[in-house]
Amino acid sequence: MKFLKLILAGILMIIFSLTAQAQKKKTYYNVDDTPEQISAYAAEHFSDHKIIYTKKKSKAHKTKYKTRLDHHIKLEFDENFQIKEIDSKDGLPSSVIPQKIADYAREHYPNHKIIEWERKKDGRQEIELDNKLELIFDQEGNFLKID
Repeated sequence: MKFLKLILAGILMIIFSLTAQAQKKKTYYNVDDTPEQISAYAAEHFSDHKIIYTKKKSKAHKTKYKTRLDHHIKLEFDENFQIKEIDSKDGLPSSVIPQKIADYAREHYPNHKIIEWERKKDGRQEIELDNKLELIFDQEGNFLKID
């Protein structure tokens, strides 16, 4: 009886695993097939860089697009092509950072570059400086705390 239960449990685990894998889907786009919203964003803010690839990751109720540009620049968009995260170890262009956040970083950390920006689900925004310091801001760009 115990053996039968073990076999049944094993079969259920395999079925669950296959079902979970089936719900995840990754699609890679050729550079020419990159969604227009992503291409336009990259051209506007990173005109000196080329798109290497875009990957669409879909789960049950969530889709995101990860785009890589040359020089190790990473962009992440949500299902509505709204930017969620930007990462560049060489520093981000001022055009991608909300003005209030850029002003705060420039005033309080004038010798450091912003290398990462992220919009969280709750609307908060987080930046990382090249000294690894992480600063958190509210939706309007008001400083909240150091993480």
